[in-house]
Amino acid sequence: MDGEAEIAPGITTVMTPGHTPGHQSFIIDLPDGSGYAFACDAADLTENIEREIAPGGFVHCEADVPLASLLRLKKIAAERGYPVIPGHDPVLWPALTARLLG
Repeated sequence: MDGEAEIAPGITTVMTPGHTPGHQSFIIDLPDGSGYAFACDAADLTENIEREIAPGGFVHCEADVPLASLLRLKKIAAERGYPVIPGHDPVLWPALTARLLG
């Protein structure tokens, strides 16, 4: 799929090129009004999000492209009050999973 779209109720793709040319992240809108922005490979670690640094690798672009994608995703998430979840954080993912599973 090219571009951005709601692919299922409450799940919207966001173009975040940089890590790879057609990379997409996801905004998840939950029925209770909360939600998440899943960065996938637009941010490897929490550090990428907090310090606003590009992911560890990027393909067929300059270094400013993945950072611009991350900043755009952060803006969308902030407008909705959602946390941005990095794709590979070894500390965040176990904690998030435990919290969601209650």
